[in-house]
Amino acid sequence: MDQVDVARSLGVTEGEWVDDSVGWESLALRADPEAFLKLLPSLGAVELRCGQRVSSMSCVGEVAPFSSRNEPLSVHGEGVSFSLQVDLHPWHRFYAVCREKEGLPQHSLQVFDAYGHSILQVMMTEYTSRIAWLDAVHSLRDDEQAPFQVQAPRPRTQVRADEKRRERFREAWDAMKDEKDWARLLKKFRLPHVDALCLAGWTRARIVPHNSVDQLLEKVAVEEWPIRLRCGHSGSQLHVVAQNLSLLRTRSVLQLSGTQFNLSLRKDQIAGAWVLRRPIDGEWQNSLELYDIHGDLMLACSSAPGSDTAAWHEALDVLQLGA
Repeated sequence: MDQVDVARSLGVTEGEWVDDSVGWESLALRADPEAFLKLLPSLGAVELRCGQRVSSMSCVGEVAPFSSRNEPLSVHGEGVSFSLQVDLHPWHRFYAVCREKEGLPQHSLQVFDAYGHSILQVMMTEYTSRIAWLDAVHSLRDDEQAPFQVQAPRPRTQVRADEKRRERFREAWDAMKDEKDWARLLKKFRLPHVDALCLAGWTRARIVPHNSVDQLLEKVAVEEWPIRLRCGHSGSQLHVVAQNLSLLRTRSVLQLSGTQFNLSLRKDQIAGAWVLRRPIDGEWQNSLELYDIHGDLMLACSSAPGSDTAAWHEALDVLQLGA
């Protein structure tokens, strides 16, 4: 079993279980994302993992230096490009973890939010600099941390949808220019993602069958389209642009893989699938987004630069309810 399964079997969160192993399998580090992100490029090629049990995405590559907290963290891998969008606010606890896997030590750096949920994992690879890794752990080590007291998740509140508020929201939606405007829109109207989609109206966001992701990714794999994928929850999201992907499906799990990239999606945990139409970078862009029962993003799929935009829009248009 992996650590999330072990934690659930013990009736604790993943963060609490890792915190309980401090001094044995893990070390507590300062939850200072800016200091860590400045050290990350020195580690060499690492594996980044975002998401939780219902959906997760990983990539292997070298991290490019960055100069501003407002810039996405770029990761370069052979044959595919990545970027990691990091929100500094939810970083609550940070650990260096070493556990045995298949008879070998597996080193990782793991970030958790205040609710004990995994935000980001950085895994050591055979191409990672061990010396730089140990130096980073030593510089961030914090032996004075109190035990992890996990906060209870905040209950979702009923969103008021009066006509004036709905009209203001839709006007702001149509005025969006980029992904940052989308984040600002949610913050301004104090809306969780799914509630925002419900207010947007059918021409901007429409519900499609849960198996739409199977249909879309199968077409992407067969046609060898480049695709942009986004996965992750509060705190960090991994963005991948890839092509020539392999698709493996079982009854409950969908796996998509490429060079130094892997996506695992629990289809049985999809609570809502939506096709979105948003103005991004001066033109209307369509995407497919999947959410779990808690309203957290599981996966977002959109066209990548260089793709046939008309063919992409047509592929999403056929994902009608009941098709």
